Amino acid sequence: MKHNLSHTIEYRTWWRMVNRCTNPDDVNYSHYGGRGINVADEWTQDPAAFIAHVGPRPSDQHSLGRIKNDEGYVPGNVRWELPDQQARNRRPKSSSPGVAPYLNGYWRVSTPRHPQTKKFFYIGRKFQSQEEGSQAREEWLKANWPEYPDGHPLTAW
Repeated sequence: MKHNLSHTIEYRTWWRMVNRCTNPDDVNYSHYGGRGINVADEWTQDPAAFIAHVGPRPSDQHSLGRIKNDEGYVPGNVRWELPDQQARNRRPKSSSPGVAPYLNGYWRVSTPRHPQTKKFFYIGRKFQSQEEGSQAREEWLKANWPEYPDGHPLTAW
């Protein structure tokens, strides 16, 4: 198909979007296609249809974004966004300290940072739920963190 778009930023944006949603070898696939983010069928094979929908990129500061972060790249859910818009449209974080969403619906758990070394450790990366990860973190803290006078191990950290 001849479309004369392959040297445009819009075409490169389209290609990266399709690749991260459909190619399991793409480094970002787990965050997109691996968690169910898809591309509208009419856009997957036709960059011109995609570009006609989103229009030209308004400026070098803009990047492609989704209005609803858990939905795919489909008409009505994509737009050019500035960095501050992108920053506000992220997946929700965990409400448990040290427990964060990981790949394919799993949760990972990390220790607090050590005050001198500033290092932390992952104590698990494949917990089935946020609650399971939080419980594992509490158990790890009780087993590995020294007790402090007020009884809470994290107050001195």
